[in-house]
Amino acid sequence: MKEQWLYNLKRKILVSLLGILTLSILVTLAFIGMMLREHLLTVSKASTQELSQVVETSLKKLMLIGKPEVLQEALAGINTGKISTVFIVDRNGKVVYASDRAMLGRLFDRHKDTTCTACHKSDRPPQNVTTVIKTEQGKFHRIVSVICNDSSCHGCHSPSQRIIGKLIIDRSLKDNDRLILEVLLIIVAAGVSCILFLWFFVSRKLSSSLDKYIDEILRQNSELSLLCTMIERLSKTIDIDELKPVVIDIFREVLDADEIDIILRKDARELRCTSWMRGNDACQRKKLESDAALAQAVERWKQGVLNTAMAGGVPSELYVPIEKNGGPLALIHLVKYKGGFDPFRLMLVDVVVNNVSVSFEKASLYYIAITDELTHLYTLRHFRFCLESELRRFEQSGTNLTLLMIDIDNFKLINDTHGHPVGDLVIEQVAKCLLMTMRDNDLSFRYGGEEFAVLLPDTARDGGLVIAERIRKRIEEMVVDERYADLGVTVSIGVATLTGHADSGINIVGIADGALYEAKRAGKNRVIVAGQNDRR
Repeated sequence: MKEQWLYNLKRKILVSLLGILTLSILVTLAFIGMMLREHLLTVSKASTQELSQVVETSLKKLMLIGKPEVLQEALAGINTGKISTVFIVDRNGKVVYASDRAMLGRLFDRHKDTTCTACHKSDRPPQNVTTVIKTEQGKFHRIVSVICNDSSCHGCHSPSQRIIGKLIIDRSLKDNDRLILEVLLIIVAAGVSCILFLWFFVSRKLSSSLDKYIDEILRQNSELSLLCTMIERLSKTIDIDELKPVVIDIFREVLDADEIDIILRKDARELRCTSWMRGNDACQRKKLESDAALAQAVERWKQGVLNTAMAGGVPSELYVPIEKNGGPLALIHLVKYKGGFDPFRLMLVDVVVNNVSVSFEKASLYYIAITDELTHLYTLRHFRFCLESELRRFEQSGTNLTLLMIDIDNFKLINDTHGHPVGDLVIEQVAKCLLMTMRDNDLSFRYGGEEFAVLLPDTARDGGLVIAERIRKRIEEMVVDERYADLGVTVSIGVATLTGHADSGINIVGIADGALYEAKRAGKNRVIVAGQNDRR
């Protein structure tokens, strides 16, 4: 589909937006996790330092007593709770007191032992340090407090020593890490839920909103494409008979109708209906009397009270009046037998109507220009145009073309006897007989005063003879007016046919005219076929 690229673009936009939102959520979650971890570690560090100060104060008092066994027992008693290990090392790194008796006598090498690097990163003297270390038992917060050789300590230590040892307290981070993990899991779960919400719910909302814009773009694009197509197709003709199938095709493409009727005014009193049905590509005439519902709608249209309306149910019907400057030009009747008309397509009807109304108005003016006012037949000028068109088509396809030249017998006598008004009435009635006898594709013209011409496309000689005889008989039997019941009107008809490419250079008008004058000389009220001696 041509519009598929729009939906592909929509998907790309949605994926891009949701991808950006998802990435933002993930970055936010990562930032929150990092900040939370740092915060919990800071809280743990502060808590460990507080515990260290308490322990350090208590142990300092015990150290001043000068009883090592009491100090050792005190340290062994605090090897529970939040503090994992407490021990004191001397200046040489040897453990002299420890909450874990197994550590007594252990010697820490500050250059090799990885747990000592936090305090001995350089050659600077040891200082109070709080850091995180990793051992085989897990992660710990280690508080290292330097024990200075105060004056109160000179009883046991030489005054020349500035530092006599270090108090080291290890606090396990196991509970802290578990809390961090639980919180991170909660954050991840919340993030995943948020992402799922974005993808499954927000994406639908975004998709629905974008679909509205896409539908509007497609609608406007359809209107523009339809407008361009209509202007191109409608501009190719201003002939009403050529325009009708074009209009039917346009409405069929726009609304996918199963049946379309076009009702046009033939004259001030008479209407003509052209009908198309799915499965039958040819447009045909339709008698309005055969469709009571349509006939009623036409009456309402003639009275100017029919507005555009769609009847629900099955079948669905749509009446579209075509007007210009307040005057009715045509009525379009559309039927859809299965389902209703597409609402989206119905929005395009106004675009179609605006352009079709202009074309019908031009066609109406053109019809007036090429139509004889008295007979409503085409004029001599239009006959020449149509003849040239049919001759070109004949030369291209080689199909048959038949021409009838018709002249009213003794017309001068009718005028001289009854006057010109009666003569005009006779001409009008003869023209009506021609229109009632001809087929849909046949063309009739007022060639001169009382002379007529009929073009029969795709018609061989025998077919032309049949139609000519039918015209002659209908005119012979017609009653012009009850006041002139004894006025017998007859016509003479000459028939000429082109049957192949060999005849393309033949003057068909001259041949038909010759056959007509032969019919006159033979006694009038007869049909003469050029090249034959048949008399009818």
